[in-house]
Amino acid sequence: MKHILTLLLLVCTFDIFAQGNIKGKVVDQTSGETIIGASVIYAPGKGTTTDIDGNFTLPLPNGEYTIAVSATGFKTISKQVKLNNNTVELSFSLPSNTLREVEVVSDIAIARETPVAFSNIDPKKIQEQLGSQDLPMILNTTPGVYATQQGGGDGDARVSIRGFNSQNVQVLIDGIPMNDMFNGRVFWSNWFGLDNLTSGVQVQRGLGASKLSIPAIGGTMNILTAGIDSKKQLSIRQEIGNNFNARTGITYNSGKLKKGWGFSAAGSFRRNDGYVDQLTSRMFFYYVKVEKYVGKHLFSFSAFGGPQTTGQRDFTVDQPIYTYSKRMAASLGVDTVGKTEYGRRYNPSWNYVTRNRDNPNAEREVFNSSINQFHKPVLSLKHFVNVNSKFYISNIIYASYGMGGGTGPNNTIPIDSTGRQNFQAIYTSNATSEFNIYPGFGPDSLYKGQRRAANFIRKNYNEHQWYGALSQFKYEPNTHWDISAGIDLRTYNGQVFSRVHDLMGADLWVSSADQNAPTNSPVFEGDRMRQFIERKVRWTGAFALAEYKAGNWSAFLNVSSSASYYKQYNHFAKKELVLADTTLQIGYNDTITYNGTFYDRNTPELRVNQSDWQTLIGYTVKAGVNYNLTEKMNVFMNIGNLNRAPLMQFVLRNDNKKFQGVKNEVIRSVELGYGYRTANFSVNFNGYYTNWKNRPTSVSFTVNGEPISSNAQGMGALHKGLELDFIYKIHKKLSFEGAISYGDWKWNSTATAFAIDDAGNVSDTVKFDPRGVRVGDAAQRTYSTSFRYEPFKRFYFKPQFTWFTYNFANFSPDGLQITDLKNDLGPNIGRQSWRMPDYGTLDLNLGYGFVFNKVKLDARLTVINALDAFGITDAQSNQFGTTSAFNAASSSVNFLMGRRWLGSLTATF
Repeated sequence: MKHILTLLLLVCTFDIFAQGNIKGKVVDQTSGETIIGASVIYAPGKGTTTDIDGNFTLPLPNGEYTIAVSATGFKTISKQVKLNNNTVELSFSLPSNTLREVEVVSDIAIARETPVAFSNIDPKKIQEQLGSQDLPMILNTTPGVYATQQGGGDGDARVSIRGFNSQNVQVLIDGIPMNDMFNGRVFWSNWFGLDNLTSGVQVQRGLGASKLSIPAIGGTMNILTAGIDSKKQLSIRQEIGNNFNARTGITYNSGKLKKGWGFSAAGSFRRNDGYVDQLTSRMFFYYVKVEKYVGKHLFSFSAFGGPQTTGQRDFTVDQPIYTYSKRMAASLGVDTVGKTEYGRRYNPSWNYVTRNRDNPNAEREVFNSSINQFHKPVLSLKHFVNVNSKFYISNIIYASYGMGGGTGPNNTIPIDSTGRQNFQAIYTSNATSEFNIYPGFGPDSLYKGQRRAANFIRKNYNEHQWYGALSQFKYEPNTHWDISAGIDLRTYNGQVFSRVHDLMGADLWVSSADQNAPTNSPVFEGDRMRQFIERKVRWTGAFALAEYKAGNWSAFLNVSSSASYYKQYNHFAKKELVLADTTLQIGYNDTITYNGTFYDRNTPELRVNQSDWQTLIGYTVKAGVNYNLTEKMNVFMNIGNLNRAPLMQFVLRNDNKKFQGVKNEVIRSVELGYGYRTANFSVNFNGYYTNWKNRPTSVSFTVNGEPISSNAQGMGALHKGLELDFIYKIHKKLSFEGAISYGDWKWNSTATAFAIDDAGNVSDTVKFDPRGVRVGDAAQRTYSTSFRYEPFKRFYFKPQFTWFTYNFANFSPDGLQITDLKNDLGPNIGRQSWRMPDYGTLDLNLGYGFVFNKVKLDARLTVINALDAFGITDAQSNQFGTTSAFNAASSSVNFLMGRRWLGSLTATF
């Protein structure tokens, strides 16, 4: 009996103390940010709160529980769990219960709900891994993304998604489009300081969830900044890196203040002597956001920009492989005998000069012919209102002003024995050559005997004034449906012109090839020259979106329509004045006296050389569905048909004539995906199939010995592939993640280009056949892996390795010309672009955080390309030697930059 009682006591004791653990993480459903201090309740008055990483642990006796998670500004989410001597892992994504700017304007995709492929990059990852790179470079670990620094200067980064270049990747900052309306490009140096106040970046691949009437093809990059819903915080950051790279920044967020006010502000200054020779930069960034709640209304004003002066490589000077590495060139079969290697820091755009023409022995100074100066402030005013619990309206107006340009030599400058441009020879020629003495004629005899420039530095300006409005409403008739619609209006005035920047020791310049021509007026520093093109772009669009959620199902249908209007003025072309007995033509710098009347370019009756308005209509239809198989698994599918007007650069030539055969681009896409998520492990797998017809592409060819530049009309490409990414939290101190992209991108149609005569008529037709040729300019297959180890609290170490393969040189279809039109044959039909060597990079990241005197301090170190690996990141086929060789010897290249490092210390109050 005694033994039985003892056994019963042991069983009861075991049952009493039998328990399990409930572990989990709480994040913001919209931004993906972890929520610190969220309440996790399992019984009235009993529970815990999330830590600094949004994690929680509840050790509880066996049984059934309802876990309710709540946080200020968010809706409460509850989940049922059952413990039986086990550990249950939960994840909570809390939706906001207040009107928030980011949810209204940014078209953020939500896991297990929005049926598109996407990746979230949280602020923690940006701070730990970005280092001194441009923001897109952190995306190389995202499936389907390929980013490079191109020439190596600050702001030179470019990004491709699924093989579609940056012109086809939509970039939004807080819902405002940033792509240039003329050519679709994005220049990252304009916002180099955004990383310090970014609350998250979401990359949507494919047609994505954006409602805008002119969507992207490759993907959408949403950059979200901190706002009134973020916590109060002041941070000061100092960075120091290789090559005197230093940045000082300060960021402040007030959080929500009394009476509904809130504001954010940031500023930073960066100086960098550059990894590449003389790619120096001096950059300033500012950001201000002021927000105010007034009842059901939220008003938000923001302004940001980045005035900059940065050195660049002269991209008109293409460089072969052996210039950077003879060893690599030889391994690729390139003849290097008698060739000179300068290393991958090589930059031909600088040298030493003596500017004093009266004293050739004066002290020399550094001279760089390729300098970019630009400032693009962006202003926005937003208004959001919750009319009632089911209906809200948002209105946004924004403006952007681009100011500045880049310098370069007017004509090719010879290379000296150092491999750099010989500026001193130009100074000497301009200052001493007898031929360069200006004879002077008529009214210009005043300048007789002055020195005229044989060559000089010009500055090409690309300025714009851009205004937009985005207005939409959202109606929730019941718990299952959301209906939204709106308008997207944009207007853009751009000016492209050149000025004489530096006469390099001369007094003036004469534009004619015959510098003794008496009709040639001299041009001085600061005067316009050669080109002055004004471009007007107008976009109008409307969109509608229906979203459905019920049980495990969610779906959407999006339709939109847009109209694009283009008009161009060429102020440097001759203006016309029709008189009774003649028609006068007056050039930009010309003056004419006819019948005793004086005429110049400012005569009001003159008609500027201009195009007619070009109007193109486009539309989009997208639909998708998501089904949650279980609490952990989901599948989705989306399809889309996009009929898009080509950008203005593919519609109008610089002489205001329309390219022949312009057609809308037609993109049809389908995507399938699968997701699996637990608290410790998540994986996403998806496949895509995108067929792009009428893809506009620039080409150059010759007709009767004359060079012709045109657009190849009718080109098509098929982009298909598979993508996978995962993260596995092996232990609370150790996590492992990776990504795989397997692309198969090929051109799949022939193309036609037209030669146009001076009257605007077709003088010749040329056909190309790139079918079966791989799409270049981005690695089709990439593999990335990393682990993050935290051996003790607040210290982390994270190595990351990425491998790039199946990367083909960019090419122009003119090398694949059909010479036998009757039989559709040509000597190079079907020839592949040169495949660049595979390469990989290892980045190392480590950091330690601690609290000193109530101030949170974070010290970090990032080493980029830690193994100092060599690799070719960008290439253009057929630039040297036999221009139809399609091999390494004929390709111009950019090399992977070598090892770089950046250390930082951040103090957060």
